[in-house]
Amino acid sequence: MKKTIKSLLIVIILSALAGCLPKSEVVIPTVRRTLVVDLRPGREVEEETTQRVAQLLRAGLANLPALEVRAISELTTEAGGTLRLAEEVNSSLVTPPELDSLDTQIYLIGTLDNLSIEPSESGSPDERLGFHRDLATANISLRLYLSTTGELLATISATHEEFRVGEVIETTTEFSETLVGCAAAGAIVKLLNKLTDTINASPWSGFVSEVTAADRLLLPLGYEQGAQTGDVFIIYSPSEIPGERGTRRGSVVVETTAPAESYALPLSGGSFTTGDLALQQQP
Repeated sequence: MKKTIKSLLIVIILSALAGCLPKSEVVIPTVRRTLVVDLRPGREVEEETTQRVAQLLRAGLANLPALEVRAISELTTEAGGTLRLAEEVNSSLVTPPELDSLDTQIYLIGTLDNLSIEPSESGSPDERLGFHRDLATANISLRLYLSTTGELLATISATHEEFRVGEVIETTTEFSETLVGCAAAGAIVKLLNKLTDTINASPWSGFVSEVTAADRLLLPLGYEQGAQTGDVFIIYSPSEIPGERGTRRGSVVVETTAPAESYALPLSGGSFTTGDLALQQQP
């Protein structure tokens, strides 16, 4: 009987404590955003290797909700074969007009700083005992930007080491199964653990396509991207300064949606113009 009463008291106490603890707010986006992966080689890393790691990174990001992950090569093809890449200036992202026209919302730029194998040294204690141990190290640094404004959202890096004991001959053609591929994959897992919440909380952003009578706005997203009646967007005047949103003009709410566009009505403010910045208000 005493044990039963004690168990009930523990349950009551834990329930009371649960009510006092802060609740974590997890943002699950509903409107699809386009994320560009722009991974560049470090000083001692080859371009081909970097692109293989970028492919692993895109595959991991593709598992996040309401996210379309694009490679630079895909965007270059869409742009007609040539595409100037974005540049980082004073902790902000500067994108060329041809990239802006491709409707991207998030830009992930970074460097594969290191991806190398360090074999056991000849004459080392392990080698003298008959053991061979190869160590692969991957180091990746990334910066996440809102591409429509150039705002820096996050700066992260990760290092991962992977080792194998014994003489290993790589016979697989799958990069992800090689020793260096496993090291890169381990670093990517660490990066995604740090980045996921920030990416999920990153809003859809774009530019007003048209303004009709009574400040009725046409936005370049529709139900195919997940837009719904009742979605709210904050409207800003375009800024000439990279990394800034400009002056807030007001807010609008989606009234009707088509496959790739939506009409929205003013909630506050006004004097909206074509080309204004629109950012989805998160719930």
